[in-house]
This record gives sequence, C-alpha cells and structure tokens, in this order.
Amino acid sequence: MKNSKSFMAVILCMLIVLSGCGAQNGTAAPVNDVESSTQEESAKKEITLKTVSMFGATDPALEVYNQTVEQFKKDNSNIKIVDESSASNEEWKSRIKADFAVGNEPDVILYFTDANSYELIEKGSFVDIETIRKDYPDFVDHIFPHTFTNAPDGKQYAVPTRGFYEALFCNKDLFDQYNLELPTSWDKLLTAVETFNQNGIVPFAVSFSDVPHYMIEHLVLAAGGIDDHKAVPASPDEIPDSWITGMEQLRVLNDMGAFPVDVNATTYPLVGEMFYGKQAAMTIDGSWFMGGIEDKENVVVMPFPSMVKENSEEIIAGFTSGWYITKKAWDDPDKRQACVDFVEMVSSPEFLAKITTVAPCEIPVPSDMTVLDQSGFDTFVNAGEKTDLPIDSRIAGEAWNAWVTSIGSIAEGEKQAKEVLTEVIDIFNKK
Repeated sequence: MKNSKSFMAVILCMLIVLSGCGAQNGTAAPVNDVESSTQEESAKKEITLKTVSMFGATDPALEVYNQTVEQFKKDNSNIKIVDESSASNEEWKSRIKADFAVGNEPDVILYFTDANSYELIEKGSFVDIETIRKDYPDFVDHIFPHTFTNAPDGKQYAVPTRGFYEALFCNKDLFDQYNLELPTSWDKLLTAVETFNQNGIVPFAVSFSDVPHYMIEHLVLAAGGIDDHKAVPASPDEIPDSWITGMEQLRVLNDMGAFPVDVNATTYPLVGEMFYGKQAAMTIDGSWFMGGIEDKENVVVMPFPSMVKENSEEIIAGFTSGWYITKKAWDDPDKRQACVDFVEMVSSPEFLAKITTVAPCEIPVPSDMTVLDQSGFDTFVNAGEKTDLPIDSRIAGEAWNAWVTSIGSIAEGEKQAKEVLTEVIDIFNKK
C-alpha cells in the first residue's frame, strides 16, 4: 500500500450491540483483591512511563493525542509521561528496533501489526492480550474481536487503532449523465466501461506504472471472493483458478478501452487528477483517497463488483497498527496498571472518534455526513467481517514485485495470467 494513508473515511460499526465499553472511566480493573492491593500501592509511587506513537508532525491526530496525554497526566499526578511521537518512516522503524536491541524499549508503543512486528514478537518483546486479560478481564473489551491481528504464533498482541479500506470510487454524476446504473454487478460494470469509452470518458483512472496493486487486489476479489483472496499458495498447483480468471480480465478490460491510453506510463498523481476532474468515471483506491475529493455530493464509494454475484459487500480492509505493552513494562509491577490505563485511554471510543472514522469499535456516527461519507459508511458497515487484508501483506518482496510489474504485459496480451502467477508463487515459495 502507498504511503499516502492520510485518510479520513467511514466508521466501522457492526450489527451487534456491545455489552459495554470497558471498565468504568476507561480503566481496566484487576482480577482479584491481591492484584488490586498491589496496584493501589503502585498508584502512590512516582512512575515514569515511556510511550511511543506513530503520530507524526503532519498527522491531524497528533494534536488530539497530545491533549489526551496531557489529560492523562493531570488525572494521574504520580505518572510522568515521556512521549516520542514521529512519522513511521524507515528511519523511525530502524530506531525502534535498535532501542529494543539494547534494552531501551518503551513501555507502551503504537506499532505495526504486520511483518514489521514479527521479529520483535519472536524475541518476546511484547505481552499478549490473553495474558493481560488474566489480570484485567475487561481489558479493551469494547474492541471488536475480529479486528485484532493474529501474530505468526497465533496470539494477539496489539490493540488496533485506525483502520483502512479499499473500494471503488465512482463519479456518480457521470453515471447519471449517461443513464448508467452504478456497477453493482459485473455486467453493469462492463456496460459502464463500454458506454464511457464510446463517449470519450476514461472508464478507470489507473496507472500500471507505479500503483497497479489496487486493480490486482480487486480483480482477484471479484473472481473468487474473500475466501479465495485469502489463499497463500504453497505451490503453483495451489493457485486458485479465480486468481487466473481475475488476472485474465486485465486483457478483457484493456481491449474494451477501460484504461487510459498511456496506462503503462502515466502516474498515480496524474490519474488521481483525472478522476477528480471528471475525465474518468471510476477509480479504485483506499479510504485516504477521500481527503482529496472536493465534490463530496456527486462521488460515491462502493464495493468492487463481483463476477459471480450481484451486490457483493466484500472489500479489502483491515487494521495494520496497534498499541502494544512491552514485556519489560509488564514485568514491572509499578508500571503494569499505568500501561493498562494508558492503552485503555488511547483505544477508547471517545479518543478514536476524534482521530479516525475507521475504528475497531463502535463510535458515534457523525451527524453531518456528505453523500460521499454516507456511501463510505454503508460500504464499510455492510462489509462487517467480509474483509481481507491486501495480498501484499502475505505475498511480498520479490514475488509481489514480479506480479505488479507484469500487469501491463498481461493487459497487452504479451504474457498469460497463469504464466505470471506460476512465476510469482515459485518465487514466493523459494527457500
């Protein structure tokens, strides 16, 4: 995914009623009287809590986070917070790993939940959620269970915060102009592509030169649904037929004139402007893309249409960062309660409602949503658990590069989809 995840999108709500939003006042209660007594004694001591977040200087959430930390200090006069917040670039990631390597890790950290975290988890750097709940049964119990990420060892360590989704963005006014239905089925999509092409409108604003992965993800999803999308083939024989079918649609769509004439040379910023300027009818992007859309009354978000059913609600979505309590802090009885309270605070519905509209729990619905916001809300809410993370969260590196760099060749008929996918999976499983 791109670094442009400065997103504000829709609220992740579920069709379930939460029994509560954690312990009273956002503080998790210890499980027994002995633990409670220990925590009361700890509360009287002067504690320095070292915290690290990924809220960089240009992140709108930073101001809210800083205000929340200040309030936490006022509410807990014995706790001193030493916070280091920074954008999560490569330098930052290297510094974090170096701090852990020399025993200078923070007590609480907002960090990745993907492969970036695996090395630290394997070294026992974090305490898992199940262990925390043995002492604090109500710990972050307001967070939807399906939004937690399982580490390779099967355990959950991070409390999710801001999420994302990817979907189809449509200039609805162009659909209305040419009396077209929004593409809730594959047939409607092909009709729209044909009609727009005949009238000089680019059907899809997409670049194969630098950001082809959205098209890959959604053609795979369209052909086989979420279950096939989740596949991690151990050999070419295990490649789902739907992956091949989905990739073959590149040639079909290209022959229909679905893409810009210079799709293999144009760039992501240029096709973005093409969509904003109504020169293109559709684009596939992430929730962060909404921030650049000015016409919020004539643009809608919707799931990419399925090739096998109408009105699919499946989307690419997830949570790729979360709050961890380090093992070092957990093993310090003076810091344990403070760490738990801090994570409860920064994962509370009240805090999350101020920094994101893609939350892992139930948060208040804004009362002034635009047409764009409302459509995004519906897309994410209706998806529920019918979501999956992007393929490149599992198949990455050289294998993923071989896939994305072959998209133009598949679209032009220079390479066959099965040939490319066989190469990709061979590379991926190479020892």
